[in-house]
Amino acid sequence: MPTAAGTLVPSPDGLVLVCPTPDDLGVHGLDGARIASLSVPAPVDQTAAALVDGHLLVAAVLRDAPDTLFAWNTAAPAPSHRVKLPAPANDLALAPDGTLLAATDTALYTARPHGNR
Repeated sequence: MPTAAGTLVPSPDGLVLVCPTPDDLGVHGLDGARIASLSVPAPVDQTAAALVDGHLLVAAVLRDAPDTLFAWNTAAPAPSHRVKLPAPANDLALAPDGTLLAATDTALYTARPHGNR
C-alpha cells in the first residue's frame, strides 16, 4: 500500500515537507535534509501541519485506526496528544491558531492539541 502524500508547510526552519513513511513522519527541508523524525505507533494515512505560535504542529490519522488522531509539536519526537473520534476521519486540517479539524462522513470535529493537555 503506498504511503500518504507529504504536506508542505512553513516552519521555524523555513518551508518544510512532512513526509509519512512506514516507520515515522519525517520533517525535511526543501534541500532534502531531515530536520526531525516524529515517532508513530503505526503507519499513517493522512497528515496536516501548521505553524502555530512559532512551533510546527503536525497531526496524523493512523491507516489501520482512522478514528485515532495523533498530534506532535515537532520539538519532540513523541506525539503530545491522542484524540479518539467517534468515526473514521476522511480529511484533516490544522488552522493557524492550532485548532485541529477532522471531517468524517457524519460531522466535522475540532480539537485544540496546542497548549495545555
